[in-house]
Amino acid sequence: MFVLREGLSVERIDDECVIFDPDDSAAYHLSQTANKILEWAIEGKSVNQMVHEAQTQYDVTLDQARADIEHFLHELIEGRILDERCENAKH
Repeated sequence: MFVLREGLSVERIDDECVIFDPDDSAAYHLSQTANKILEWAIEGKSVNQMVHEAQTQYDVTLDQARADIEHFLHELIEGRILDERCENAKH
């Protein structure tokens, strides 16, 4: 499960997205496809569910969808936009 890091400002413009990080004054522009993956992650979809959605909506193979989604999620985590949470984590 993924969650948007607290404190980020998200503005959606049509199908695209701009994320502003006030901690370092950085702004990130996400394409339509990247925004869709971010939405799926925040909705709580698993990587397998995201891959299925990508195959349904885009002309992409299973392997390519999985590789692209896993790579992008890794970038979002490394960029401190998403945090990965264990589903069984205690609050």
